[in-house]
Amino acid sequence: MREKLVSALIERNPVEVPEAMIAKQLDYMYENISNRMRSQGMSVEMLGITPENFRENYRQTAVEQVSGNLILEAIGRQEGIQAEESEIDAKLEESSSMANAPLETVKKYYSAPEARVGLMAQIAEEKVISFLLDNAKVKEVSPKKPKQAADKKTEEGA
Repeated sequence: MREKLVSALIERNPVEVPEAMIAKQLDYMYENISNRMRSQGMSVEMLGITPENFRENYRQTAVEQVSGNLILEAIGRQEGIQAEESEIDAKLEESSSMANAPLETVKKYYSAPEARVGLMAQIAEEKVISFLLDNAKVKEVSPKKPKQAADKKTEEGA
């Protein structure tokens, strides 16, 4: 639902994304996949992924992610949506529980300014998504029939 919502927002609110933001997002994405591969005892190189071909293949994804983030941030500012201290504390406890790490260790990590800003942005984004979903007019539609099944029925009836 989140992906569809953000895609609809991007479609209806085109944003010109600065090249520096795209580059930063691609760096973040590449680092993320590299870390995940390392945690599994592999490397991106083992899959033939280089920073250059990664950037080429995932550029559009990065543009969409940055566009979505910019739009959500703008809505958050417009609606006065921001992370509250109690929500930050709750998120730290949740992170501690999920990572099976001591709460003090998690708090220490998020005491760094960049990490704290990221956490606050994540919480605000979640709140904006909830706000939008709560205020959206969702129309239920029945699933589309697969094209092959529809074609067979047409052939059989002809």
